[in-house]
Amino acid sequence: MILEDILFQPYTGEFKLIDPNGRSHSKYYDVAKTLLSLDTFYELFYFDEFQLDADKDMDNVSIDFHQPQTVEVYRDMSERFWAFLRGNAAKFFPGDPDWEKRLVLLNGLQNLAIVMFHLIKHQKEDRAIGFLLMGIRKLSQALDSQHP
Repeated sequence: MILEDILFQPYTGEFKLIDPNGRSHSKYYDVAKTLLSLDTFYELFYFDEFQLDADKDMDNVSIDFHQPQTVEVYRDMSERFWAFLRGNAAKFFPGDPDWEKRLVLLNGLQNLAIVMFHLIKHQKEDRAIGFLLMGIRKLSQALDSQHP
Protein backbone atom coordinates (compact mmCIF):
# COMPACT_ATOMS: atom_id res chain seq x y z
CA MET A 1 0.00 0.00 0.00
CA ILE A 2 1.04 3.58 -0.49
CA LEU A 3 0.68 6.17 2.25
CA GLU A 4 -2.22 7.76 0.41
CA ASP A 5 -4.20 4.58 1.17
CA ILE A 6 -4.04 5.00 4.95
CA LEU A 7 -6.42 7.15 6.95
CA PHE A 8 -4.99 7.87 10.39
CA GLN A 9 -6.63 9.44 13.44
CA PRO A 10 -3.70 10.96 15.36
CA TYR A 11 -5.67 11.51 18.57
CA THR A 12 -6.73 7.89 18.98
CA GLY A 13 -4.08 6.06 16.93
CA GLU A 14 -6.81 4.36 14.91
CA PHE A 15 -6.30 3.84 11.21
CA LYS A 16 -8.18 2.51 8.21
CA LEU A 17 -6.82 1.10 4.98
CA ILE A 18 -8.63 2.28 1.87
CA ASP A 19 -8.38 1.30 -1.79
CA PRO A 20 -7.12 -2.24 -1.08
CA ASN A 21 -5.82 -4.37 -3.91
CA GLY A 22 -6.15 -8.01 -2.94
CA ARG A 23 -4.81 -9.36 -6.22
CA SER A 24 -1.10 -9.17 -5.44
CA HIS A 25 -0.38 -12.19 -3.19
CA SER A 26 3.27 -11.14 -3.14
CA LYS A 27 4.84 -9.80 0.03
CA TYR A 28 7.66 -8.36 -2.08
CA TYR A 29 5.23 -6.42 -4.25
CA ASP A 30 3.27 -5.19 -1.23
CA VAL A 31 6.36 -3.98 0.63
CA ALA A 32 7.83 -2.41 -2.52
CA LYS A 33 4.53 -0.58 -2.99
CA THR A 34 4.96 1.00 0.44
CA LEU A 35 8.49 1.96 -0.59
CA LEU A 36 6.93 3.72 -3.60
CA SER A 37 5.76 6.29 -1.07
CA LEU A 38 8.66 6.25 1.35
CA ASP A 39 11.65 5.96 -0.99
CA THR A 40 10.39 7.70 -4.12
CA PHE A 41 7.85 10.21 -2.74
CA TYR A 42 4.76 9.03 -4.63
CA GLU A 43 2.39 11.44 -2.87
CA LEU A 44 4.61 14.45 -3.48
CA PHE A 45 4.50 13.72 -7.20
CA TYR A 46 0.81 12.81 -7.20
CA PHE A 47 -0.19 16.06 -5.51
CA ASP A 48 2.22 18.08 -7.68
CA GLU A 49 4.36 19.18 -4.75
CA PHE A 50 7.48 19.39 -6.92
CA GLN A 51 9.14 21.37 -9.66
CA LEU A 52 10.82 19.67 -12.59
CA ASP A 53 13.63 21.68 -14.13
CA ALA A 54 15.21 20.57 -17.40
CA ASP A 55 17.20 22.06 -20.21
CA LYS A 56 15.63 22.02 -23.67
CA ASP A 57 17.30 18.74 -24.66
CA MET A 58 16.40 17.06 -21.33
CA ASP A 59 20.12 16.35 -20.79
CA ASN A 60 20.04 17.89 -17.32
CA VAL A 61 16.95 17.31 -15.24
CA SER A 62 16.41 18.07 -11.58
CA ILE A 63 13.50 17.62 -9.21
CA ASP A 64 12.91 20.13 -6.44
CA PHE A 65 10.20 19.42 -3.90
CA HIS A 66 8.14 22.37 -2.63
CA GLN A 67 8.42 21.34 1.01
CA PRO A 68 11.91 20.04 1.86
CA GLN A 69 10.81 19.34 5.44
CA THR A 70 8.23 16.87 4.11
CA VAL A 71 10.97 15.11 2.15
CA GLU A 72 12.95 14.80 5.38
CA VAL A 73 9.94 13.26 7.14
CA TYR A 74 9.59 10.75 4.28
CA ARG A 75 13.30 9.94 4.48
CA ASP A 76 13.05 9.39 8.22
CA MET A 77 10.02 7.11 7.76
CA SER A 78 11.91 5.25 5.05
CA GLU A 79 14.91 4.67 7.32
CA ARG A 80 12.62 3.42 10.09
CA PHE A 81 10.73 1.15 7.70
CA TRP A 82 13.97 -0.34 6.34
CA ALA A 83 15.19 -0.87 9.92
CA PHE A 84 11.91 -2.59 10.75
CA LEU A 85 12.24 -4.83 7.69
CA ARG A 86 15.86 -5.68 8.52
CA GLY A 87 14.89 -6.51 12.09
CA ASN A 88 12.14 -8.84 10.86
CA ALA A 89 13.74 -10.16 7.66
CA ALA A 90 14.00 -13.73 8.94
CA LYS A 91 10.24 -13.75 9.53
CA PHE A 92 9.14 -11.76 6.47
CA PHE A 93 11.64 -13.08 3.91
CA PRO A 94 12.84 -16.45 5.24
CA GLY A 95 15.76 -17.96 3.37
CA ASP A 96 16.11 -15.01 0.98
CA PRO A 97 19.44 -13.23 1.36
CA ASP A 98 18.57 -10.94 -1.58
CA TRP A 99 15.28 -9.58 -0.26
CA GLU A 100 16.57 -5.98 -0.08
CA LYS A 101 17.78 -6.10 -3.69
CA ARG A 102 14.42 -7.48 -4.80
CA LEU A 103 12.56 -4.65 -3.08
CA VAL A 104 14.73 -1.95 -4.65
CA LEU A 105 14.29 -3.55 -8.09
CA LEU A 106 10.52 -3.81 -7.65
CA ASN A 107 10.33 -0.22 -6.44
CA GLY A 108 12.09 0.90 -9.62
CA LEU A 109 9.79 -1.18 -11.81
CA GLN A 110 6.69 0.12 -10.02
CA ASN A 111 7.79 3.70 -10.71
CA LEU A 112 8.27 2.88 -14.38
CA ALA A 113 4.91 1.09 -14.53
CA ILE A 114 2.96 4.24 -13.58
CA VAL A 115 4.64 6.63 -16.01
CA MET A 116 2.17 6.18 -18.88
CA PHE A 117 -0.85 6.11 -16.54
CA HIS A 118 -0.02 9.57 -15.26
CA LEU A 119 0.90 10.82 -18.70
CA ILE A 120 -2.25 9.58 -20.46
CA LYS A 121 -4.96 9.49 -17.77
CA HIS A 122 -3.90 12.54 -15.78
CA GLN A 123 -2.11 14.36 -18.62
CA LYS A 124 0.71 15.26 -16.24
CA GLU A 125 3.95 15.16 -18.21
CA ASP A 126 6.12 16.50 -15.39
CA ARG A 127 4.69 13.93 -12.99
CA ALA A 128 5.30 11.13 -15.49
CA ILE A 129 8.89 12.30 -15.98
CA GLY A 130 9.34 12.45 -12.20
CA PHE A 131 8.22 8.82 -11.85
CA LEU A 132 10.43 7.86 -14.78
CA LEU A 133 13.47 9.49 -13.18
CA MET A 134 12.78 7.89 -9.81
CA GLY A 135 12.34 4.51 -11.49
CA ILE A 136 15.65 4.88 -13.32
CA ARG A 137 17.34 5.92 -10.06
CA LYS A 138 16.04 2.86 -8.23
CA LEU A 139 16.89 0.50 -11.10
CA SER A 140 20.41 1.96 -11.16
CA GLN A 141 20.64 1.36 -7.40
CA ALA A 142 19.48 -2.25 -7.91
CA LEU A 143 22.03 -2.75 -10.69
CA ASP A 144 24.82 -1.24 -8.58
CA SER A 145 23.97 -3.62 -5.73
CA GLN A 146 24.71 -6.56 -8.04
CA HIS A 147 28.38 -5.59 -8.25
CA PRO A 148 30.21 -5.77 -4.92
